Amino acid sequence: NVNYVDRMKEIESLERNIEELKTDLSKSAEAISKEYKYTRLALDHYLLEATDTEDEDNFYSKKIYMEVLAKKLKGLKQAQKNSNGLLSSLQDIENSLTKKKQDEEEIYKLIVELESSKKEYSETYISLMENKNLVQGKLDKLLAKKTAIKKVYAKRSGKNSKILFTMGLPIQSFVKADSKNKGISFRYNETSPIKAPRSGKVVYAGELASYGKVLIIDHGSDVRSVLLGDIATKVAKGDLVEHNQVVGYTMVEPGNIKTLYYEVRKKNVAQNTLQWVAKKEKEILKI
Repeated sequence: NVNYVDRMKEIESLERNIEELKTDLSKSAEAISKEYKYTRLALDHYLLEATDTEDEDNFYSKKIYMEVLAKKLKGLKQAQKNSNGLLSSLQDIENSLTKKKQDEEEIYKLIVELESSKKEYSETYISLMENKNLVQGKLDKLLAKKTAIKKVYAKRSGKNSKILFTMGLPIQSFVKADSKNKGISFRYNETSPIKAPRSGKVVYAGELASYGKVLIIDHGSDVRSVLLGDIATKVAKGDLVEHNQVVGYTMVEPGNIKTLYYEVRKKNVAQNTLQWVAKKEKEILKI
């Protein structure tokens, strides 16, 4: 969209320049035509006078002047031709720019339609995902009630035999943090560095529909961390990263609060991310 606006400004600027050139050329062509007319009249006048009987010196003087007039007339005729040629070329360029402008406008209309459809599909998808997460949350609660007393106690005490190691937080500066279902959502309103929760290898860094960019880091033992949101990544697939290494930055918009989603997955199954977070990091969350 930004490129479209820039191109349209360039086209409009060229159109203004062409209009100015056409005006100048038209004035120049008009002046040349007048000069050509006066020169032609002067030449015809001297041609008529040349037939009169006059002394030899005056005759040769008029002959020389007529030759000068004839040469000037020839030059003005060529100038008229060149001027008309330039006007024709400018008209062709103007027609080409008009066609290009129409094409750009058609493309922009198509982009607007696609963006509108994308927004509708995205809203539907988000709604379905929210319902799915709500149902999944209720199901998790029902399953939790059937868990053995020992496992329930271990969960409440913050211990879990499945947790292989602790993880850090991807960002330290945020407005609010929520831990619902599996992942942790950080609400932020300023640009801040995003750090690797633990050392590992970047296995994916790219776009994900309307959610923004997704960054996945493999920490070994089938454990991966997922970062999702409107972020500017500074690493690529295959890069090795250290714990707390800056892997990107949060993107902001004036007056808007955005969300960075953080999730830990084991064997491609979403975990209760909060349980994997180190104790000192949990204190920052205040949840």
